[in-house]
Amino acid sequence: MRWLFLLHQAPSSASRERVKTWRSLKRLGTLHYRNSVYVLPHSAERLEDFQWMCQQINDAGGNASVFVAEAENKEENQTLVRLFQEQVKEDYDEIRATVITLQARVNLASDDDHKIRAAFVKEANALSKRFQELEKIDFFAAPEGDSLRAALTALHASFTADRKALSTLPRRSPKEYQRRTWATREHIHIDRAASAWLIKRFIDRKATFVFAPVSGLPADVIPFDTVGAEFGHHSDFCTFETLLEVFFLRDAGLNRLAEIIHDIDLKDGKFKAAEAVGVDAAIRALSATLANDHATLAAASPIFDAFYQYFCSAEA
Repeated sequence: MRWLFLLHQAPSSASRERVKTWRSLKRLGTLHYRNSVYVLPHSAERLEDFQWMCQQINDAGGNASVFVAEAENKEENQTLVRLFQEQVKEDYDEIRATVITLQARVNLASDDDHKIRAAFVKEANALSKRFQELEKIDFFAAPEGDSLRAALTALHASFTADRKALSTLPRRSPKEYQRRTWATREHIHIDRAASAWLIKRFIDRKATFVFAPVSGLPADVIPFDTVGAEFGHHSDFCTFETLLEVFFLRDAGLNRLAEIIHDIDLKDGKFKAAEAVGVDAAIRALSATLANDHATLAAASPIFDAFYQYFCSAEA
């Protein structure tokens, strides 16, 4: 396995620069190996990060170099991996302890005290953001990450609407919905565009779509994301989430996409998806500038494809 080593010496008189360097190295998830030696698992992106760090240190009057090296043997690789896992374990454990304490406070609070519960949601979202940032630098999937993810999922479930409304919906099989015509409101944005992509990609590959005013939707079609439709909003689920639930579509890529679409469509900040702002702007730009909804869907679909493939590969 290849590793990146950054060796540096900050100028002795520049305490501000030393603190700045330390914060930058911590943000990158580096392992402080010994003295002024910091390590990262090799990748082109991390090599570039280290090169920028070197330039920053050298410009401030220090001295820094980057080396790429192979571990001498399997045991040395295992030692470095273990040290990285132990490093993030401390942070995972700290966040999890806070989650457990917050969960206990939530369980004791009254459901009718909306002000307190809103404060709890804010705290939970901040903890989720810390977890997401830490996950980015958990290069070797420390097992404590899974337990923290489960604790955060349970915590957020405490704030969501009752899922009984979803349990009343029948499960559907994609086999029952082949070569069908699906219809929704015109001027599609995130939920309708993403739902149409989901239908075409995972439910009905030969689907055709009608985009029309609500009053002009044909009667002999399958409506989605319209008021009263089976494939629409239910409980606190957007249409995309309802489709995942009803057709029992489950994988890491779709789950991450659902979080982004939920945050954009429902504007409740439930998942604090970092990608939401950019995806929202991209789909709005397509909808505002392209000739019609079919063109918008055609242009948006590669965006959803790319995010889906990226999230799946990130979980591999």
